[in-house]
Amino acid sequence: MNKLIDNDKIYFKNIILFIIDIFFKSLKYGVYAIILFIFYFYLIKSPVYSSKISFYANYSDVPSLSSISLLSSLTGASGDTNELGFSVKNYITSKKLLEEIVLMKYQINNEEITLVDYWGKDYNKIFSLNPLLFISNINRSLRLHTDIPIEEKKLLYATEVLKENLSHSEDRKSSLHTIKILVENHPNLAQNISNNIFNSVINYSSEVTNLKAKEKKIFINNRLSEIKENLEIAENNMLEFLNNNKNLSSPNLLLKRDRMNRDVNLYNQLYISLSDQLEIAKIDEKDTTSSLFLLDKAYTSHYKQGTSLIAGIIQVFLFIYFIYFFNGLYKFRKELFQ
Repeated sequence: MNKLIDNDKIYFKNIILFIIDIFFKSLKYGVYAIILFIFYFYLIKSPVYSSKISFYANYSDVPSLSSISLLSSLTGASGDTNELGFSVKNYITSKKLLEEIVLMKYQINNEEITLVDYWGKDYNKIFSLNPLLFISNINRSLRLHTDIPIEEKKLLYATEVLKENLSHSEDRKSSLHTIKILVENHPNLAQNISNNIFNSVINYSSEVTNLKAKEKKIFINNRLSEIKENLEIAENNMLEFLNNNKNLSSPNLLLKRDRMNRDVNLYNQLYISLSDQLEIAKIDEKDTTSSLFLLDKAYTSHYKQGTSLIAGIIQVFLFIYFIYFFNGLYKFRKELFQ
């Protein structure tokens, strides 16, 4: 075995010869590993399909009523009545959405079942050909409470599978959201889940808008009653003042009249603005439109997900080769290095 390094001198020719020698030694077992991988790829590995759906979440509807005037300027409001009032990213990973999706029924293998029934049956599965997944299953089984009912375990497992295969991305500049779901064996199932997730986001967006509008309506209605009462008091005071003072020649009386007139105008403007805001809140409370605007409807990718056959063969052979390479460096370390 020729030395690679001797007295701080590197022999590049010997290094190349060593690399070639290791290549031929690992070739036999590399071919065996490739054959096993091909067998796994075609006969054992389940095909994984992906489905994407994208939408914008920055649509806003500007009201046409005059409420944009005084009250908007006083409160600093923009006048938009249809704004997204929650985080799509947080909602996508929420327990509410995950459980809602897995409890829906889907057409799987000519049978209409929920994802809890489809995925949940493997809630106590431990063994897996993937060593990392095998360790993860053992760890999950040890951490899970033993007193949880079986149905709840199935539901929990189904939501975990969905969350693991669900991804969300957002372009903050354009507010473009993209949701991607991965599903084994069933491309149509992936597309149906994507559609249901989008519909759930729309429904929740409408719920948030309607709930906020209801709270706003109650607040404005109470405030409107106060303003109306103050307006009537200001008008009565103005009427009484004018009846008692027919001749307004005194500067003091003129100033007092102007102040009372200013109060009446202010309360009148507030009353009109609040009335407009109340009408908008009533509309928003019943509004079923959404701040979401669909860009690309759910579609299933034409390409399977995961490592391709060629990439997998290369990775398997490189893995075997590097095992032999580092084993050779360690085994012949005395002969190779000085």
